[in-house]
Amino acid sequence: MVKGPAARSERGDTLIELMIAIVVMGVAMVAVIGALVSSVRASGSIKYRAQVSQVVTRVVNDVQLAPWDCVSATPLNTYQGVLSAVRPTTAWTITLTSIENWTRNPNFDVTTDPAGANPCPTEPTKQVQRLTISVSSPGDTAVQTIQVVKRP
Repeated sequence: MVKGPAARSERGDTLIELMIAIVVMGVAMVAVIGALVSSVRASGSIKYRAQVSQVVTRVVNDVQLAPWDCVSATPLNTYQGVLSAVRPTTAWTITLTSIENWTRNPNFDVTTDPAGANPCPTEPTKQVQRLTISVSSPGDTAVQTIQVVKRP
């Protein structure tokens, strides 16, 4: 049997040293797992923001291609049908929040028609609509509101 400083290093680690090492490793693992969880959440949010941008592009295109409808009560219904067709899944929300009918005058200034006062000009070239549309991903992780100007 060896005695002296060499003998102590050959005996191995004590129970307290092993327990300290396990606690240090546990704390490090908790920190790593916490970082992974926040990374996964952030990537999900980025994914939804990218999808919202794609849906907004489809909404703008489909609204622009939709038939012109300037009857004061029905555009909401007409455009809602278009928006429902664009929605990726039922968890997504696409809402038409407002429609404004405008008239362009000869000076090319745009004026908003007062509510109920001639919402549809008789000359098609003077008609303009501004639609405000909101797109929300599931759980409202990403929300974007856009305004689309539509002419006949």
